[in-house]
Amino acid sequence: MTRQLNLLPYKVNQELRIDYKAFVSIDSKDFKRVVLEINAHSVFVNLSDSEATFSNDNKKIIFTKEERKCIIGGIKKGKEYEVLITLHPLVFFLDLSYQAQRLWLFIQKDFSTILVFPSGLWTQFWVYFSP
Repeated sequence: MTRQLNLLPYKVNQELRIDYKAFVSIDSKDFKRVVLEINAHSVFVNLSDSEATFSNDNKKIIFTKEERKCIIGGIKKGKEYEVLITLHPLVFFLDLSYQAQRLWLFIQKDFSTILVFPSGLWTQFWVYFSP
């Protein structure tokens, strides 16, 4: 089965590099939970040095480093980041979560966000959200 996601034209700089300093990684099963339980067009992601929170007005799901539910890096103690990601169409993001073991979310210096779904040794799906 093939799915096509219609995108607005976006000119990507060929030298786009991920800033690996601020990131969170969660298991794809947990990301499926976020997509299905929050079930919204957009989701706020709040990152601190100890937890990642995915939320909207009706639901909040928290993953903590202490419980070993997420990997967080590059965030200084006391510092927090909040970004908004779009999970629409939901089926597209569910399909990606079935093809990957983990989701990596990187927050860039300009507050753009990149979701990376590794799908094998040589394949990755990238989803870019502009600031």
